[in-house]
Amino acid sequence: MDAVYAFVEQHIAQHPTAHWLEVLLEADIPVARIPNVEALIRELKDSDSGPVRDYADAQGNTYVGLEPAARWLHAQPVAGRAAPRLGEHTEDILRELSVAQAGQPA
Repeated sequence: MDAVYAFVEQHIAQHPTAHWLEVLLEADIPVARIPNVEALIRELKDSDSGPVRDYADAQGNTYVGLEPAARWLHAQPVAGRAAPRLGEHTEDILRELSVAQAGQPA
């Protein structure tokens, strides 16, 4: 299999991406340009139909995330909260553990 990959890599490198897109499309072979991650995210955001959007965490910092993939007839899913920051819930967790360890319900 390594020989096959080496052969393909050698031949693909002889032409630019546009050439291969044209050749493969003419041959009715499914193909798509795969940009780098940053370009892909930018393209999905610019299309207004992609699953990528901006979110904000509890401190107001924005980050890029994916919308929920599932779609339902009568209700649309809502993206959850951002992952907690390091130590964000430490005091709450320790307080709950302390209460639970004392034999009381947490």
